[in-house]
Amino acid sequence: MREKGHGVTTKLLALLPVFALAACGFSPMYADRPGISDPATALAQVEVEQPENRMEQLVRNELLRTVPPAQQGGGVYRLSLDVTSSETTLLSATGLTRQRLAASFTLTNKSSGAVLLQGKSFADASYHDVGRQFSDARSKEAAQRAAARELAEDIRTRLAAWFARRQSTPR
Repeated sequence: MREKGHGVTTKLLALLPVFALAACGFSPMYADRPGISDPATALAQVEVEQPENRMEQLVRNELLRTVPPAQQGGGVYRLSLDVTSSETTLLSATGLTRQRLAASFTLTNKSSGAVLLQGKSFADASYHDVGRQFSDARSKEAAQRAAARELAEDIRTRLAAWFARRQSTPR
């Protein structure tokens, strides 16, 4: 036989994580909240500076692919990127190589020049160097694109989280 009240206890225990999240102030990043900027709208106001090298171009292209770009000259914010690339041979016998892209980024208010957010991130991708010029070049390029995609996603997520936490008026 079941004890009386056992079902109520089970239901209360099932709701415990919901209460815990509410108590810590958790709210979805894209939730509608009065007085807080919508991250998607704010991201559309970010101009990504022109790249200075191939790796910055790859990351910039990935950012522009996932975030609708601000009209040239019409953005409120400017995002500058400094992306570097390095290679490390992990297993020389198999030709396994790691391609690492590291980036530092700065978000500034275009009108005041104030630095709003700075951060660093990196992304790794691996490829096999098989000793064939064309295959090796294609594998390396695919690894660079994969790392650029991952790096751009991390930067976009950090920007969206920052916009979700701040007031809707530009600083």
